[in-house]
Amino acid sequence: MPSLAIDVIGAGAMDHQLEHFIDVAHGTSAPRVSALDAGRTLALVDAVARAADSGQCVTPTALGDAWHDHADMHF
Repeated sequence: MPSLAIDVIGAGAMDHQLEHFIDVAHGTSAPRVSALDAGRTLALVDAVARAADSGQCVTPTALGDAWHDHADMHF
């Protein structure tokens, strides 16, 4: 059964997240995309899924460190 998180963050956002994993896995990542970035992305997707599945409103506050760590990799 798909996670409710897919509905919450939307297909476009999920595609963006998965790009990090695909690029790293295939060795075609841009220099700024690292295994650390992929790990941070996985943590964010996991946090979104846990928040959504528990019925919480998915906000940066609810996502906590996973949100901030992922945002840090973009700046």
